Amino acid sequence: MKTTTFLRSIYVAILVVAALIYMAYQMEWLRQGILAEPSTARLTMQYLSVGLTLVCIPLALKLLHFAGIRRRLVAEPRHYTRWALTRLVLLALPLYLDAVLYFQLATPDYGRDATSGYLAFICLVALCFAWPTDERQENETSEPQRSVS
Repeated sequence: MKTTTFLRSIYVAILVVAALIYMAYQMEWLRQGILAEPSTARLTMQYLSVGLTLVCIPLALKLLHFAGIRRRLVAEPRHYTRWALTRLVLLALPLYLDAVLYFQLATPDYGRDATSGYLAFICLVALCFAWPTDERQENETSEPQRSVS
């Protein structure tokens, strides 16, 4: 229960930081459009954000089901907090990058970068599948059930 509360507070903090990033740009506290001009840096950042999102989301959602990690968690459930926190960080990193790039790649002619906005939304949806619960912790730290047919 203590672990779940800690992980839930981290989860909420991730969402609050993402909202603060969005709010800071909307209130124009942070400068927008730094990467607006067509350049290699702009293209590189777009590729990086897409690649990071495509790698981190499936990795984060499958992380605790890899055989080696699963064996360690079954043998020593005290490591669950570290691995669950790793999953949340893997989901938060592309969310933050995509949220920042949504505003940094904005151009006066075309507006904000839709790709980064969509990627940030995908990260938010993926976060919904990582909500920490006691049942999830119990399932991920116990021996998987084998069905006999």
